[in-house]
Amino acid sequence: MSGAPLFDEYYYKHGCGRPYERDEVWLNFFDGIAKRIIEESKPKTVLDAGCALGFLVEAFRNYGVEAFGIDISEYAIKNIHPSIKPYCWVGSVTEPFPQKYDLITCIEVLEHLAQRDSEKAIANLCDHANEIIFSSTPFDHKESTHFNVQPPEYWAEQFARYGFYRDKEADMSCITSWAVRFEKTKRTSIRLIREYERKFWQLRKENIDLKQSFSETQNRLTQQDKQIQIFTAQETEKEQKVEALTAQVAEIENSKTWKVALLFRRIRVLLAPPNSRSARTLPRLKSIFYFPLKKIRRNMKLREDLALIRSSDLFDETWYLTNNPDVAQARADPALHYLRFGGFEGLDPGPNFSSAWYLDTYADVKNYGVNPLVHYLKYGRKEGRVVQPDQAEIVRSTEKVL
Repeated sequence: MSGAPLFDEYYYKHGCGRPYERDEVWLNFFDGIAKRIIEESKPKTVLDAGCALGFLVEAFRNYGVEAFGIDISEYAIKNIHPSIKPYCWVGSVTEPFPQKYDLITCIEVLEHLAQRDSEKAIANLCDHANEIIFSSTPFDHKESTHFNVQPPEYWAEQFARYGFYRDKEADMSCITSWAVRFEKTKRTSIRLIREYERKFWQLRKENIDLKQSFSETQNRLTQQDKQIQIFTAQETEKEQKVEALTAQVAEIENSKTWKVALLFRRIRVLLAPPNSRSARTLPRLKSIFYFPLKKIRRNMKLREDLALIRSSDLFDETWYLTNNPDVAQARADPALHYLRFGGFEGLDPGPNFSSAWYLDTYADVKNYGVNPLVHYLKYGRKEGRVVQPDQAEIVRSTEKVL
């Protein structure tokens, strides 16, 4: 009884994780344990060895089981609920009990004893019941009253000395993940090996299946991550196209041609309001003036694009004529020829720009019917587009390194 003073009021308030007191959480916890044990074993008499405040004894008695409790702590027994106080007493689990029981529970008790005393307690438990529900933490070395923290195999060995072996089908995880139901039984070594191998094989198979399931899940997540990257790249490409189109619209709106057209629209509204007689005659006037204006606008854009090509270091007039002798024989303006025909035919403006490759690579340029070099000079360079295959390969190699 030398350890009794350790388990006082302070211990029960601070040494059990959350305060160990009569509340709904602890009562429900032990009620679940009692219900599970009754389903598994259907005992008529039970002793809770190390009963503390008697919550498990109370739960058993609520279900009609004749339950008793013993604990070394005078404080705990003194504070047991009056309804079960007659069935609990102060005493040591190392000393003989007053009778034999169908079942003894010993939950998180023996780690509080010295090793020699814990082995004596096991002998005492095994001498007073044929079935024992046992739990002792294999981890908690920090608790100051834990003098004998042992792994599960140590306790299994101690019980086996008295002919008690684990019931491998019983699930006592409602208590702790390491809780065990030991039962007294005569087993040959051959039978024990067979039973343990059966259980080991099941657990091993579950472990392999879980690993395989984890691997498959990881592979699915990897594939989904790749899909996300593809979708992100596609979204980025679309955003770049939107930015390019926005830039084109801004350029059109800031051009002289657009401003002149906008002025004409305003004049039209003033001179021919919608649904007026003059508005109905306007289409005939439009046909007279629209064609010349359209031609003027087209010529203005042609001159702008032509000047852009001539000013670019990617257009080499001499190189273009040398590589396209038919253009030279026709004495055509090389820049104008490239702008109107050559670029769309896949002719290169110089050694450092591939028209055919640019159009094949960027389908949006081809679909819009824009001269490849003009598009690159106006928009493609800003968007990070490349002008020939070897540049594309360099970009891909750089991305791989990064």
